[in-house]
Order: sequence, then C-alpha cells, then structure tokens
Amino acid sequence: MSAHHERTGSAVCQVVSFDCYGTLIDWERGLADALRAALPGADDDHLRRVVEARGRLEWALLGELTEFRPYREILAETVRAAAGEVGTPIGADGASRVASSIGSWPPFPEVPAALERLSSRFSLAIASNVDRVDLAATLRMLGLADIHTVTAEDVRCFKPEPDHLLALLHELGIDEDELLHASAYPDYDLLTAQDLGIPCAYVDRTGQPPPPELELAVSARDLSELADWLVRWPRAGRRPRR
Repeated sequence: MSAHHERTGSAVCQVVSFDCYGTLIDWERGLADALRAALPGADDDHLRRVVEARGRLEWALLGELTEFRPYREILAETVRAAAGEVGTPIGADGASRVASSIGSWPPFPEVPAALERLSSRFSLAIASNVDRVDLAATLRMLGLADIHTVTAEDVRCFKPEPDHLLALLHELGIDEDELLHASAYPDYDLLTAQDLGIPCAYVDRTGQPPPPELELAVSARDLSELADWLVRWPRAGRRPRR
C-alpha cells in the first residue's frame, strides 16, 4: 500500500464518504456492457473509445451547464455524442436505454466485502452526481439501502462543485476532519474535498498517479486495501448527528 500521512494529524474519522460510480461501481465495465447491447456491431476497441470519449465530453458539458438537468439526460447525451465521434452512431432511444441501465452496473469485485468491514466501524455516506432513483437501485444491490446520500438532485448542481460535501458535513453534523472522502477521481472529488479541509483517500482504479498538488491521507489500489488502512485510523467514540 502506498499510504501518505500528511493529512492525518489529529483527525479522528467519524464518517467515510465515497464517490460511487467509478470508485465502488465498475463504471467502465457497466457502460461498455450497456453499449454492447445497444451497439451489437461494435467491437471492443470501439466500445473502449466510446467510453473514453464520453468521459471527456461529460467533463466539458458539466462545465458549460447554466441550469440543472437530470444526470440520465447528461449521460444519454454524452453517450450519443461519443458514439458519433467514434463512428458508431447510436439513436436517442438506444442512448436512453444505456443511461437508464446505470442502476444495475456491477461493483468492483472487492467492494461488497470491504464495505461490510467498514460499515461495522464507521458511518458511510455517498456523494454522487447520479439521479436518486439510480443511486437507490445501486445501493440496494450493495446492501446499503439506508446509507446517507447526497446527489446532484439534492443540491441542484454537479461535482466538482463543493455542494455535495458541504451538504454531507451539515446534514451529518460533523467537522471537516471527522470526514474522509474516498474517490477514484481527483478532478471530480478529491481536489474539491482538499479545498474544504476534508482528508482524502485516492482509490487507484486506473494506475494513474494523483496530481502532485493533492495531499492524501492514503492512496490504495482498491477498496479492500483502503479498508485495511482505515480500520487502523483513529476514530472518536461519538456517532454523527442525523
């Protein structure tokens, strides 16, 4: 494990929050499988290129939004744009089917057991851009139906805006150093958390190093390794206010 202790200090973790899709849920596999069903003639290379292009297009679109839109709309729109860019066009109905399947996309293999370990020691939370109905389906699949969540629908904006994490702090009644936020995405999540004074955990799903300006409490290869580290992290006796 490549653990970094710059941010631990006197922090006492009460709650571990997660980005969900891409950190807990295997986003690339789920999206590629959904695209495969919608684009039966596309080979694996084309599907991979659609997945990569879609992420870039989403980042650009979120930066241009002037009013809130449901995430399913954003996902469907960027799927259509990416598929067209790669040369495997998909119709509006097909793109909508891809977007509506998100609640059934699979977790990374180690995630269920790691979350079970963590839930026995910490309160867990989710900060997600995905629509509430889809996140609820995912959490039922993971056995986390009662977990505290903040979605883009709740705060009417999308990460990397800080509103998700600010809402978590307020709703759970905890201070910044009582929360650890874990994500595979420095740009969507961790740089924002750092700016707010929240300790950060990087889950390395891509093999890419985090940006040098990101100070991490810990960097882990997967959620199992993160759980190994977290169970040794100091934790206060009180639970967050709900």
